[in-house]
Amino acid sequence: MEDALMIAKGVDGLVELFDDKIKINRKGFSSLNRVLPGDNEFLISQITSIEFKKAGAVINGYIQFAFVGSSATEDSGSEKVQLEDSVMFVARQQLGFEELRVEVESKIAAMMAGSVAFRMKELEVLEGLLSKGMIDKEQFDTRKQQLLSN
Repeated sequence: MEDALMIAKGVDGLVELFDDKIKINRKGFSSLNRVLPGDNEFLISQITSIEFKKAGAVINGYIQFAFVGSSATEDSGSEKVQLEDSVMFVARQQLGFEELRVEVESKIAAMMAGSVAFRMKELEVLEGLLSKGMIDKEQFDTRKQQLLSN
């Protein structure tokens, strides 16, 4: 069992950050006015955005992870309806969630930079193969389009 790099405990869940994934744990959490979903785990590479709302004096804040295939949010007046990919927190818990958000965003940026660097390197290799006559222009253009469309 791997150890979490960071843990942020909220009102209705615990978010654990690992090297390559996020885990939302709801064991031991309950709510008077809504049914909470179970545990959820997803890869950081699947995250498309992070929505973050700061907690107020009387209103909870939340962090929500959007990713391919995630459920849509529902607005319920002044606060979000709890969904499987979000966790609410109060003001005293906010710093932990802000730090978690920064760390996840850093991991996403590093993954994207690595992906771009890989594609650029592969493009350079393809250009070399084209200039040496090892592949033709059509093969080069096809592979280039595949690299640039990802």
